[in-house]
Amino acid sequence: MDNNYATVSTATRPVRVFFADDDPDDSLLFELVLRQQVPESEFYWFENGQSLLIALKSGSTCPDVIFLDLNMPILNGAETYHHLQQCPDWSAIPTLLLTGSEDRDYLATVHQIPLDRWHQKPSSIPELADIIGKHLPKTW
Repeated sequence: MDNNYATVSTATRPVRVFFADDDPDDSLLFELVLRQQVPESEFYWFENGQSLLIALKSGSTCPDVIFLDLNMPILNGAETYHHLQQCPDWSAIPTLLLTGSEDRDYLATVHQIPLDRWHQKPSSIPELADIIGKHLPKTW
């Protein structure tokens, strides 16, 4: 498939991406764009933050990067982010929050999460590809 996005190659193993969003369509789109950039990536989808944390606690796999939707049932993205920050092993995992809101400054203040962790949900595939590409580990 031809595209204008940079392809990231893996050095030793596939990049592992955890994606938490309660919308299966958003998950499918994210996975398709990720696989355009990193075809051999491992993609794990979770419907909410609680299921993501359960997967981390199981220890079966550890992600290289985590993407969280802000608005999810059971445990939202901000709550999940704070749980991740409480564990030294998990706090080291690059984590990004995606939101439909344009007011990232407000969200950063209210949720006490650094501004650079927030991105507005993209409205196009190239924007999504850019966000994904910027946040994948540079060693891949």
